[in-house]
Amino acid sequence: IKFQLMTNVVLQMSELAFFTSAYKLHMPRNSRWTLNDVRMTLRLNSELASGARKSPEVEKKDTCTASFGNATQPEQPSFLHAWYAVGIPGQLEHGKLFATQLFGEPLVLYRDAQEGIACVRDVCPHRSAPLSMGDVQGGVLRCFYHGWGFGEQGKCVNVPTISLTGSKAPPNLDRFCATAYAAVEHAGLLWVWRGSPLTADTRKLPRHPSPDQTFAVVTMLDYACDWPFVVESSLESPFWRFHGDPSNVARFDLPNVVRHYDVSGVSEEAHAVPIAPYRTRVILRQRFREGPILSKLLKIPGARSLLTNVVRNWNYRISLEDYPAIQSRARNSDKADFPQTPKPGSRSEHACHFWEWHRRAREREGQQYFLRWDGRIAEPRYGPQTDDDDVVGTFGLKKNYVQNNPPAENAPACYAPYKEFQDATRAAIAGAITVPAATLTWKTVAPAVGAMVGADM
Repeated sequence: IKFQLMTNVVLQMSELAFFTSAYKLHMPRNSRWTLNDVRMTLRLNSELASGARKSPEVEKKDTCTASFGNATQPEQPSFLHAWYAVGIPGQLEHGKLFATQLFGEPLVLYRDAQEGIACVRDVCPHRSAPLSMGDVQGGVLRCFYHGWGFGEQGKCVNVPTISLTGSKAPPNLDRFCATAYAAVEHAGLLWVWRGSPLTADTRKLPRHPSPDQTFAVVTMLDYACDWPFVVESSLESPFWRFHGDPSNVARFDLPNVVRHYDVSGVSEEAHAVPIAPYRTRVILRQRFREGPILSKLLKIPGARSLLTNVVRNWNYRISLEDYPAIQSRARNSDKADFPQTPKPGSRSEHACHFWEWHRRAREREGQQYFLRWDGRIAEPRYGPQTDDDDVVGTFGLKKNYVQNNPPAENAPACYAPYKEFQDATRAAIAGAITVPAATLTWKTVAPAVGAMVGADM
């Protein structure tokens, strides 16, 4: 129990040191500051920076306007005619491909020969083999089965069994193209237009000025529930709880982006990506203003990586705390007597606006998730792979194919990343406490024992 209390104290002290540097707080000497003191100071600084405090009515009206007053929003509620951030550019580095899902539809992204972003359905038009099992060679996504190659916008550029030379008329490979979707790289994220590529409108991409001199951290979170409940939770409270004060301004960019701003210099954006039924991935990006203290800390070798891990594991911790409430809300929504749209006053006004928009979009477009050809919701045809025997089955398939891309490998659905950090932190703290204690014990006890032994002799 004493060790656990000491661990919690050290963790809070490290969080306090990082927060004070990120928020440019001045800590007087010989003063005992707690996290509550930091919260109160941030609140007072925010009120002073924003001027006289507004009345609750005016403040509420301004926040609601900022949340749903974006001119780039679609005219009609729609799940189809919208851009969705599905990943980050780092997932396509060094010729990698990125396999994911959007509303249950398998997709694969890669960079073509011109370094552009290409997004195609994760199925080869030849024999329906998963293209995610292939590889990228010189900007060409090559199927692992028969070697068909797909380049820019999923166009078929090579079929090994068809010769492009020596024939009178070159073969027309356009009819062999993969099903492609409009995809762009914008503001440090990979975006996919879910509707027809002919209707893709880059003007509808969220456009927000990227603050200069900020320390940005991207965290991936996985939830085993539908995306609307994650959006609702993000609207009600940000992950970075320090700016959940009146100075915090929430904004909702349809259909799935929640933003929070604070005058103290912290902003965050949470993209609730609808992976599949009962699966959501959140791409959380937070920016911290580089004040005098934080800018000096970041110049220390290894400090940027350390602070990134601290922020990410803070997000893991917050997501694990909120996860039971989100799951309870999702389970209760299946009951017939549980209203899908919260009543005004029962939840935040932001959540009420979102659920109203969600209801109208479903009434307008019907089922939001990807459907099979027979009209049923897409589900794994053969069930999860539970046999790990390398001898049984088609050679190579069980080693390479991941049926449920992307794997749920982040908190809160997967506890492993946060547990690794906690175990490493506890081990470091235990070593820092044990070594000095052992040294002190040896230096103080050994001479006394030696003196006693010498006296007896």
